Amino acid sequence: MTTATLNPPPSPSSQSPHTLTFGGVLRSEWIKLRSTRSTNWSYLITALGIWGIALLGALVIANYSDVANLAELKTKNLDNKIFNDYFVSIITGSVSLTGLVVAILGVLVISGEYSTGMIRSTLTAVPTRTPVLVGKAIILFLTTYAITFIAQLLSFPIVAIILTRINVTANLFDSNIFLPLLGCSLFLSLTALLSLTVGTMVRSSAGGIGIMMTLLLVVPGLLFALLPMDWRPNITPFLFTSAGTEIYTRMDQPTLSLPQAILVTLIWNAVTFIGAMILLKRRDA
Repeated sequence: MTTATLNPPPSPSSQSPHTLTFGGVLRSEWIKLRSTRSTNWSYLITALGIWGIALLGALVIANYSDVANLAELKTKNLDNKIFNDYFVSIITGSVSLTGLVVAILGVLVISGEYSTGMIRSTLTAVPTRTPVLVGKAIILFLTTYAITFIAQLLSFPIVAIILTRINVTANLFDSNIFLPLLGCSLFLSLTALLSLTVGTMVRSSAGGIGIMMTLLLVVPGLLFALLPMDWRPNITPFLFTSAGTEIYTRMDQPTLSLPQAILVTLIWNAVTFIGAMILLKRRDA
């Protein structure tokens, strides 16, 4: 008489549940970003803001600049730096507006999932959770950078055509123009990334947007008004907005060097990213 041997059912640990690879996470986040209505509107407003303010800025300079003074600068061969500064200041003049738009978008990218409950499905598919935030950050950063930089490039011929009326010309690929435009897009992308991590921590659209508006608009002016005069040079340059501005606006005597300004904005993002990652892993969806 033989005894039938029953095979025990596989233990849960031996099963291989279906989870997304990191490439799958990136594809998923890209689909979610581009299929969301708020994303499309935010990027459209960003592009229109860059073009519209560049157009207005060029018209103002063309109509009110001292043409005689500009002609004198050309005869003295002093026009290159000044004219390059004209172009950079005009094309990047929308940063205050576009920075707010991408900040709102960065919060909504994550808070929208919490408000709809989609975050539960996302975290079920990626139980380790870390790839979710990393994937969102990569897709948001690259998309914001590409759209803002392309919009700035397309605004250059608009500005160039208008300023030729007063004989102000510049070369887009001059490093004094091209590099500041790269820096401006970097600052806007880091702003969106910072908003993403803030939104992850607070899990609220209103709360995240309120924090970012305070950080971008209220804190710089408040500290400038309240800090003693001798404290300002030691504190205000290390604010996110102050350091970010110095990435694309290079003054004759900048408070921070370009590498230092980039490092400060990266530190802001790194600190909030670590905080967001810890909270995302510890809290229920």
